[in-house]
Amino acid sequence: MHDWMSSVFSMQVVVNASTEGQSVGSTTGFVGQAFPLVVPQAHLWSFEDPFLYDLDVTILSGRNSDGKTVSPN
Repeated sequence: MHDWMSSVFSMQVVVNASTEGQSVGSTTGFVGQAFPLVVPQAHLWSFEDPFLYDLDVTILSGRNSDGKTVSPN
């Protein structure tokens, strides 16, 4: 594995789900790995009620806590 790939896979990811500006769940994990995001009493999507949560994903690069945030806004 290339050195840059091992550094990418060691980056921590912070995910926050929200609705109407209120956080409803968050989790952390690492790039390239699956990790759960638990939303208690989740409002599930359906054709009749196409509800979506807002997700903010922050990738922390190594020891740098400034990170980068990717958002659909």
